[in-house]
Amino acid sequence: MVLRLISCVVMILGLGISGCAMPTGGLRGTTALGAKTLSAPPLIGSIESATPIETKIFLPLITKGFWQATETMTPSPTARSTPTSTQTIVPSPTASVTSTATPSIGWPLFGVQVVGEEWDNRYLDLAMAAGVKWVRTWRYVRWADVEPVDTAPANFNWSGVDGAIKQMVARGLVPIVTVEGNPCWASTNGCLDRGHRDWGNGPIDKPGGLAAFHEFVRALAERYDGDGVDDAPGAPVVNYYEFYNEQDSRGRWYGQGAAYAAMLKEAWTAVHEANPAGEVVFGGLAYEPNATWCGGPCFDRNFLSTVIANTTGPNAPYFDVINYHYYPRLAPLWPSYWPAEKNVVTKGLGLLNDQVPANLRSMPIMCTEFSEAFAGPPATPPYNHQGSNRYIVKSFTHLMASPGFSYNGVTISRFEAGIWFTFRLLIDEGFYNGLVDTNATPYYGYYTYQTVARELAGASFNRRLGVAGVEGYVFDVSGGGEKLVAWTTGGTVSVSLEGTQNRVLRLTCTTDDGPCFWQETTVDDGGPGDSDGNINGQIEIQVGEEPVIVQKIR
Repeated sequence: MVLRLISCVVMILGLGISGCAMPTGGLRGTTALGAKTLSAPPLIGSIESATPIETKIFLPLITKGFWQATETMTPSPTARSTPTSTQTIVPSPTASVTSTATPSIGWPLFGVQVVGEEWDNRYLDLAMAAGVKWVRTWRYVRWADVEPVDTAPANFNWSGVDGAIKQMVARGLVPIVTVEGNPCWASTNGCLDRGHRDWGNGPIDKPGGLAAFHEFVRALAERYDGDGVDDAPGAPVVNYYEFYNEQDSRGRWYGQGAAYAAMLKEAWTAVHEANPAGEVVFGGLAYEPNATWCGGPCFDRNFLSTVIANTTGPNAPYFDVINYHYYPRLAPLWPSYWPAEKNVVTKGLGLLNDQVPANLRSMPIMCTEFSEAFAGPPATPPYNHQGSNRYIVKSFTHLMASPGFSYNGVTISRFEAGIWFTFRLLIDEGFYNGLVDTNATPYYGYYTYQTVARELAGASFNRRLGVAGVEGYVFDVSGGGEKLVAWTTGGTVSVSLEGTQNRVLRLTCTTDDGPCFWQETTVDDGGPGDSDGNINGQIEIQVGEEPVIVQKIR
């Protein structure tokens, strides 16, 4: 996770409500016979029962179509007609998951961070059912565990690695394997067995250390390249290797960009010798240039540019993917000249503008940590399930809409993956996050993640909505047509969409700590849910702080 104690990143405590299991199939349409409500047993915690909220609009299913939006009133009252047909998705803590195939994601950037649950098939099956494609491992491939003693020839122990990789790959998940954990025979201060969890993340500075590292990485990439030579049992394939984590932090590689560059050259060469399809992912940068809570700059402000300046040779810069981390609560620390619009994408633009020369800005980019906590220490605004669920929608929508952002002429050519931190609940220094609890029971956020991954499957960014007071993004979807994801930062805005029938999904939280669920309805022109009440070829939709997903039926 990013920034631990020195960063004050909030990872947030679950408040005892671990419910929120919806049937695996997700949101379903109703029949013409009327309302259909999915009932639920009582949620775990102080909530005795989950009563569906009366939905504001009414429903069937989707096909395709195109529309344009115009603002009709700002703000608008939220009262509307009672619909004649509705579906409310109410979470349940008892749903089982038996998915055996990865859902089809057209632009597969949806990922999660695992923190040990990669060994438990319950969590892997839940990840598949949620629409996860990428799985970033953490403290999983540690050099000191695989090669605790320097011997000639090298003696590698892969028993702590093989099984989980095989299970992930067998389910169609794409691992991003984070390599760290230097042995002390290779590193003076950046080694694993010095009694601190961050040791193992620092320069490889002992004689022969880099040569041994090259040998280790080459053996790793060879074992998981699936070419039939020295493969792991079952021949699982791993193509993405990330080297270290937030190495720009003090106590890690801070001020040692040249040493990190030397390591990268060995790593990149070793990976590509064994697996030409392999990709070296730059270790996720914390990159908070103005963070000084540690008594000075907490992160090396020029780490990435220093690394690039110190990588020379025919394959420089010796990494294939740029990578950084983002936590929205730290956005106020951004440099004043960075984009005024602060989100997971625009931080990447600030990084590219400041640290990456123009000839390298077209490289693929990842954000291998981002999230918003669902409970925790006192804060303003407070951390709760409502805020976390909203942020799941917003962050992945921003990533999918990354071509629509630019800063100082800088754009992102390809956003490869976005990794939600974490999948299973992680208790870390009083901060907690997660989509699923430690008993493999989904939280409310799990179903929001699942809904967004499914609704944006096969989608590609088209344009921003362009309605004052609304942050909205329009996507082209598989099979033709468009889909809108929208929300406001306060109040309610009426948005008119061309058409005679729309399918609408609304995130609904009964309180700021849940239950949170999704309601699917259909709005007909002039019917219940069309705020203007007129048959005029336009449907007026109310957009508020809770995100809404709208697709035209006709």
